[in-house]
Amino acid sequence: MFVKHILTAVLTSTVLLSYGCQQGKEVASETEDVTSVEGETMEFDQQVPTGDVSEEELTAFVGIVQKLQPLGMEAQQKMLAAVEEEGLEPQRFSEIMSAQQMPEGESDAEISPAEMDKYEKAQNAVDQIQDDVQAQMNEIIEDNGMSTDRYEEIMMVVQQDQALMQRVQQMMQPDMGEQQAPQGME
Repeated sequence: MFVKHILTAVLTSTVLLSYGCQQGKEVASETEDVTSVEGETMEFDQQVPTGDVSEEELTAFVGIVQKLQPLGMEAQQKMLAAVEEEGLEPQRFSEIMSAQQMPEGESDAEISPAEMDKYEKAQNAVDQIQDDVQAQMNEIIEDNGMSTDRYEEIMMVVQQDQALMQRVQQMMQPDMGEQQAPQGME
């Protein structure tokens, strides 16, 4: 169960970080609205201290995120392909998954036995992909000198601390800026 939580968290962080880098200031202004009350921001910062993440750790974290992003994207493509291979549309797979997670009797979804069979086969394939990707992610994290536990801690701090999130995005920005520069010059 822990493996799926960390995979979900890693995929979420890579999506959040890459989305933030692509969206730039728009993301910052949207999230600033959420934490605009000074008292709440200070109280929030006290719950998740940024001083616990050294500059070296933050630099290593950014490097790891950049290495995990392609792996996360590849995993998403493989999971989509596995769902479609079983004859389900990704949206329908999500609907069935949501219905399965609800307490019995609370879902309005009508799921035929044939759809449930397809869903279960697709879910097994997705689980296998997640397990494989998790092992690869753990290897990348540890090969870059960080424990998976520490990576997860830093990720949670970054996700909960807007200023630190912006710093991470800025640290990732130069790579994106170099890729975008030639397009703007044409």
